[in-house]
Amino acid sequence: MDWRKLIVRNYRAKLVMFGLAILLWLFVMLRKEYDQELGVPVRVVHLKENKILMEVPPGRVETLFHGRGTTLILLSLFGRARIDLNLDKVQYSHAFPLRPDMVKWAPGIDADVVEIVFPDTIIIHLDDVISRNLAVKPLITISKDQDFSLTRPLRCDPESVRVQGPKSLVNGLSFIPTQARALDHVNSDINLKLDLISPADKKITVKPTTVKVTASVEKLIQREITEIPIHVIHCLPDKPGFSEPDQINLTLRGSKAAIENLKRSDLFVTVNVQNQPDVNENYIPAVNLPDEIQLVEMNPPSVTIIFRTSSASDSDGSP
Repeated sequence: MDWRKLIVRNYRAKLVMFGLAILLWLFVMLRKEYDQELGVPVRVVHLKENKILMEVPPGRVETLFHGRGTTLILLSLFGRARIDLNLDKVQYSHAFPLRPDMVKWAPGIDADVVEIVFPDTIIIHLDDVISRNLAVKPLITISKDQDFSLTRPLRCDPESVRVQGPKSLVNGLSFIPTQARALDHVNSDINLKLDLISPADKKITVKPTTVKVTASVEKLIQREITEIPIHVIHCLPDKPGFSEPDQINLTLRGSKAAIENLKRSDLFVTVNVQNQPDVNENYIPAVNLPDEIQLVEMNPPSVTIIFRTSSASDSDGSP
């Protein structure tokens, strides 16, 4: 007997019968009732505008349904089942015990909720939404070329940005940093556009998200100023000190504007003898300069302090 011919003979009719048998089996099976576990989406509704979720609730709740096979298929495909959490009256924290009657789905699907499998409770934490202006901090390290100076410090435009988010997080911030940059061999003005580094928590927003960072860099020039008086300070009352020589020459360096605007009255040279003078002691003068001016050289590098003892005749004016 040729089994191959037997199988192929009238194969169309056999396929139709086989298909009908499967459909009949499916019809019978789907008419039966079953328990099936489905993941039901969770929705947050009526969240107030001045509130924000501190933790995202579970996206789905495992729920056990009961119904006919056809009903359960329709429910899973087209039922739009959901659980709505109404936050209209929630101020900061609230626990929602999950009940079967909280599950909603499209009308016309005859199914029942047997139980909420997991989780059985969803806890909601809210916080107030606040906005603050925070200063921008540029995270820039600068290595200048020799003979160049930063004549105007780093400046951000804007100097502050608007930060919005949960009160508990925003109040913990003191500034918003820029992205870090290292600038080497700087010999010209700085003009950068940098992104701001937002806090890691995505619930906080920063506007704007970029700032312009600028600074002025100038080439340093030198200037010599001569015959600056030397002041001897902290002498004992009865033993005043006098510098020899009593004047000093200074070589200074700074930006062109700072050097050109420097006046002799801006310079103050002192020798501090600390109330314990020794005769003919050598001292290195201290030069008080504006912040933007550097001392290159002073001539002479040290001076001799001569102390004179005041006599009674000096004090009363006798000849």
